[in-house]
Amino acid sequence: MKKILLLGFVGLIFATPRGWAYLLGPGDRVLAMSALDAADTVKTSAGRPTVILLYATTSPICRAMFPQFADFSRRARAAGAKVLAFSTDSRIKARDVPAFLADYGVRVTPYWIRPRAPEEVNLAFQRTGMLLGAQWTPPLLAIRAADGRILYEAQGTQADVGRAEAALGKALRASR
Repeated sequence: MKKILLLGFVGLIFATPRGWAYLLGPGDRVLAMSALDAADTVKTSAGRPTVILLYATTSPICRAMFPQFADFSRRARAAGAKVLAFSTDSRIKARDVPAFLADYGVRVTPYWIRPRAPEEVNLAFQRTGMLLGAQWTPPLLAIRAADGRILYEAQGTQADVGRAEAALGKALRASR
């Protein structure tokens, strides 16, 4: 009986697209990392102003702000800033990250933070100077100066690309 149940469960996983996506992971076009690795990626951008975005492709708020973020990210890169965008999607939706970025014309490495405990992202990103909070809401947009100071940070509906762009302008002037 146990063998039949086990075979049935395995068959169910392999028969459904969601099951395959879960087992296969995010795909080879997505760079999967832990929250600590993501924070270390932000820290290695020191010496250069950096735009940081934590988002989810399934979030209506993220989808609404992404056209503005796409334009902002192009201007930021052209001005010499580094742009980092980290998806916080589920393992199943992580496969959609490259297409999501391409649909908006955002040219960044498709980073994906693997599933984690709720507090883990907050604790990891505290090392960068960012203060997400125990319960944070995507999108989270931040501007980090070349010296590592956070000049702008907002999340959820408060994430304002216009204010972030003003903060980036300050960071770029200070780094010259």
